[in-house]
Amino acid sequence: MDNVEFRSDVLNPCSTSSGPAPAADGAGGTAALLGERETVGGDQIGISWDAGCGATQYNLIYGDLANLTTLALSGNQCDIGNGSYTWNGVPSGNLFYLVIGSDGSGTESPWGLATAGERNGIDPSGACGATTKDLSGSCP
Repeated sequence: MDNVEFRSDVLNPCSTSSGPAPAADGAGGTAALLGERETVGGDQIGISWDAGCGATQYNLIYGDLANLTTLALSGNQCDIGNGSYTWNGVPSGNLFYLVIGSDGSGTESPWGLATAGERNGIDPSGACGATTKDLSGSCP
């Protein structure tokens, strides 16, 4: 056998550039975000996510499900831990929520992709002291 060429693709599912890493979305071998109602009334939700990509902290942002298309937020929970959180006092009604990474100094991670690109574009949530949104972080 002559002229054999070996090629390899290396997958680093938790690499980031300069920005904070987002919560994993289940791609590339990571575990997806899961939410589970812990009380009959739904006022407590257990949330778990793969925090292996190493954001300094994670924040939860949420809004009324009727506002999902505009992503208008109605509240947040700051610095919720690394991989699991029990959300107590969940507002009643139908909600959407996102767990996003943060560097703890005013920069938040991407929120994830929508059909038209990054959710909420380059605009930060303004929650938990976020004044900028850095789209360079990834997981995977």
